[in-house]
Amino acid sequence: MKKLRIVTCFILFCCAMVYSQYYKFEPSIWKITALSGEVRLSGNYNYGDNILSGENNEVQNSMVSGGLSLFTRSYMYHPNLLSLDVSGGYEPQVGKFQELVRPDYSINNSSKFIRANALFFKRLNYNFNAFYNNYENYSNRENYISIKSVSENYGGILSLNNKVAPASVRYSNTKQDQLELQSKRNIIREEETIEGRVSRKYGKRSETILNLEKTLFKNSILDSTFQSIIKSNIDNYTLENIVQLTNRRDGNMRTRVNYYDFETQNSSRNLFSLNNNLFLELPHQLDFRSNFIYTQLNTNNITENNHQVNGSINHKLYESLNTNINIDFRNQNHSFFNQTNWNFGFNINYNKNIPLNSKLRINYQYRNSIINRNGEISTLNVFDESYYISDEQVSIIENSNVNIESIVVKDTQGTIIYQENLDYILITLGDFIEIKRVPGGLIPNNTSVLIDYTFIQPENFELVNNSMNFKIALEMLTNTFQLYYNFSNRKYKDPKVLQYFKLDFFNRHVYGGKLDFGFITGGIEYDDFDSNIVPFKLLNYYANLNGRFKKRTRFDMSYQRSNYLMIVEEGRTQFFDFLSGNISYFFNNSANLNLNITYRSQQVDDLDLGWLTGRLEYITRINKLILKTNLNYFKRSYNNLDSNFFGGSIQLSRKF
Repeated sequence: MKKLRIVTCFILFCCAMVYSQYYKFEPSIWKITALSGEVRLSGNYNYGDNILSGENNEVQNSMVSGGLSLFTRSYMYHPNLLSLDVSGGYEPQVGKFQELVRPDYSINNSSKFIRANALFFKRLNYNFNAFYNNYENYSNRENYISIKSVSENYGGILSLNNKVAPASVRYSNTKQDQLELQSKRNIIREEETIEGRVSRKYGKRSETILNLEKTLFKNSILDSTFQSIIKSNIDNYTLENIVQLTNRRDGNMRTRVNYYDFETQNSSRNLFSLNNNLFLELPHQLDFRSNFIYTQLNTNNITENNHQVNGSINHKLYESLNTNINIDFRNQNHSFFNQTNWNFGFNINYNKNIPLNSKLRINYQYRNSIINRNGEISTLNVFDESYYISDEQVSIIENSNVNIESIVVKDTQGTIIYQENLDYILITLGDFIEIKRVPGGLIPNNTSVLIDYTFIQPENFELVNNSMNFKIALEMLTNTFQLYYNFSNRKYKDPKVLQYFKLDFFNRHVYGGKLDFGFITGGIEYDDFDSNIVPFKLLNYYANLNGRFKKRTRFDMSYQRSNYLMIVEEGRTQFFDFLSGNISYFFNNSANLNLNITYRSQQVDDLDLGWLTGRLEYITRINKLILKTNLNYFKRSYNNLDSNFFGGSIQLSRKF
């Protein structure tokens, strides 16, 4: 064993010596090439009053914190033999919280971290990257709770770069340990992943990529009276092949095969999928695209097979006329039903330059859909269905007969579960459910969320749907003025199971105009949505002003109002007002003052919500010394219950 170690060290040393002849360097056992860091000190104070448990509550809190961070870069013997990045930091915090309706308490926090990254043989055809990260946080709330959290992650990546079959292997091990010191309640999350990837090119036209990944999860909750351990295993294998059909690269075919398997003690889910895409450029400005998808899903012994075939032909005439014809076939063979979907459509898009630097844009779309289903009445689960949430539009859950108690709303990563009546509200509209965010909650405006729910699916049905959309827009004087009109409708032929579906018969007219003078923009839009489910009339207008004043002052102000004149029935209205402004004054290149004010008002039936925030911030830099100060104000009015908060902070930091 000793001889083997000596031989290995000698070979590595010789390789480094031979390779290093191509570069000028200073031999060193260990040499630091970069050292930097930051020292900071900050404090903040907040005062507010709100209504808690029906009583007026005054709140005061203050916090003082400091911190030190160091970042180093070094190498051993030669930069291309071993380069090493190491960083670490420590930040303590102390604070005091005072409330009228709750006991006062103090808080002590401390956090520290260390990160290391080592890269061996940086410029060779083979290299190895090792990493280690450790984060530790301690939080103590007087007479309440003390929590110690430790997160550790380590692993490495081995890369083999060559012309025959480049390959890489990655290993990662993560452990997160959270301990409540008083109750001894311990929450542990462990994740171990190994991933391999290899690719192979065949000439200049074909490439095959194989990716293998295996992940083990273990989540544990342990205390003196309760123990829960959940283990899960994920296998994910993917084979992908890309072929260029000609040397001119005017045609290609991509084939992707994937197998995904997820297992826990109580459930299993595996998915096999085959996806094949074909693209061909044809004579006379034509191109053809097709796609074939096959999936086989097995969830807890419930099987589902899906076939999908679609194709489209596209034609381009000069730069002004684009046409498209497409057809799509889908078959879903489930353990409880069989469903077939046929879709046919075409699209015409026309753009024409006209005098006075103006453009005429016309678009027409038509779509026909036929759905046939044979099966039995069943309750189906829907997971991670995506919805776009905006204050300016009505969002309705896709299916009817939804169990409202089963609805779970999450962020797009699935890591945050939003709370009803705090982050969103649910409104029953006959057999359908509308979701609307609560301003001031965790759901941002104009964002997507994921929703899980269950609903009742009928046994047999046939639906024939026709829809169309027509748009015309006139852009004048290099888009300084714009007028537009949009008409769309949807109709169903002989629907027999209307009570089970969101069969939205509608005619929609949208009229609008915009102006853009550079420093000022604005627009107005009227939306008349005549629907058998959620009809509404909406008047929406906005204005934005931005620019500079004497080179030192920059400003940006905007206002938007959305006024629902009618929703579902006469008398139900909604109002949304949004006003924001930002002014920045630059004393010089190293000092500036920023003021930001935002106001939002929402009135929906019995919900009356107002929200006002303001922030004044001053930042200056003297050499490497940075000073940041700010004042903050927040006011929220919820059905005549007001919450007011005022505070500020100061931070002093020195980078080196």
